[in-house]
Amino acid sequence: MPQSVSFIHLDLGIGGAENLVINAAKGLKSKGHDVTIYTSHHDPKRAFKETTDGTLKVVVYGAWIPRQIFGRFTIFLSTFRMLYICFLMLLNSNVADIVFTDQVSAVNPFVRMFGLARSRLIFYCHYPDVLLCVDRGSWVKRFYRYPFDMLERYTTSVCDVLLVNSEFTAKTLRDTFPDTKQDIQVLYPPIDTSAKVPAKPPSSFPAQLINHSYFLSLNRYERKKDLALVIEAFAEYISTSKKSSSSPFLVVAGGYDPRLDENVEYYAELNKLATDLKVSDKVVFIQNVSDDTRMYLLAHATAVIYSPQGEHFGIVPCESMVVGTPVIAWNNGGPKESVVHLQTGFLCNKRSDFSKSISRIVGMKPEEIVEMSRKCKDRVVNHFSLTAFANQLNSYATK
Repeated sequence: MPQSVSFIHLDLGIGGAENLVINAAKGLKSKGHDVTIYTSHHDPKRAFKETTDGTLKVVVYGAWIPRQIFGRFTIFLSTFRMLYICFLMLLNSNVADIVFTDQVSAVNPFVRMFGLARSRLIFYCHYPDVLLCVDRGSWVKRFYRYPFDMLERYTTSVCDVLLVNSEFTAKTLRDTFPDTKQDIQVLYPPIDTSAKVPAKPPSSFPAQLINHSYFLSLNRYERKKDLALVIEAFAEYISTSKKSSSSPFLVVAGGYDPRLDENVEYYAELNKLATDLKVSDKVVFIQNVSDDTRMYLLAHATAVIYSPQGEHFGIVPCESMVVGTPVIAWNNGGPKESVVHLQTGFLCNKRSDFSKSISRIVGMKPEEIVEMSRKCKDRVVNHFSLTAFANQLNSYATK
């Protein structure tokens, strides 16, 4: 039976968490449910097209609330923004049969208290936030974070269904909150296996890459993504292979938000790093790629270099493999569950392995590349398809 579904998501920009929410909303809508996404920020110029072309209904509450104040108070403002969304939903009688929340668990008791979910509350934990905040050097910061950490410990399990994005995250969640009594279910983020790659380079595709090989890094401009590793590994490969006009390029592309000091600062740092390592003429930086350009970049890359270590799941490796492009990633976290070493790419145990993996892929025979590409596509279709995701999520929503 079709039901009404409300998604409450903090910031509907471009990223892995947003991609999962979009696919979850699309998956439930494909099952006949009436879906609405509530968020505190939605910029049509920096958002997935499904949120701007009428595919999904988006309601914005609290766009006036800042993400940070002088680069601080992020968790406080994130919690306040989510609670404000709930309050406006209550005032506007935005009650649904099912409510899907993610990222900020503190909102869960209020969804219950306000009666916003008639039937079921589903919480998707991308990763415990208490572990994401590593800057706790001062007693002031520890004192500030303490109530939010305790709130997360309690509210994570205040739901009917507790979902995580990988077995890695499930184990981490159990270890972090050992008193959680709620069963933890793994629901892998999905990939749209029917997505089409543009036949021609989109207008925003860098001209210097046309008819030229390149490696691709696709991640937000955040230090925790360790994009410096990609540039360093590429520079090491170039130095050992003797740079020439036929040498491949490196494309560093991803989400960039000028509102965030870290994005602005890290982007400048990476540009300087490429200059210092004498590969700036071979490194192309792109901010906020469009969907068409993203697909074209992924499909025509020699390989995707995925640099985050201990990543909770990581959707980019699957996005890469679905179009037949192998992945170079760390041998830990989510990529251990998505990438098969030597079959769909290379898993690295130390930083020096990244440059060696670049060399190995460049040196592969054409028939080896074709076979690896086939295995990449099969891996995603068999384990991470949107259909399988929608069926599993729908079972949690309606049982």
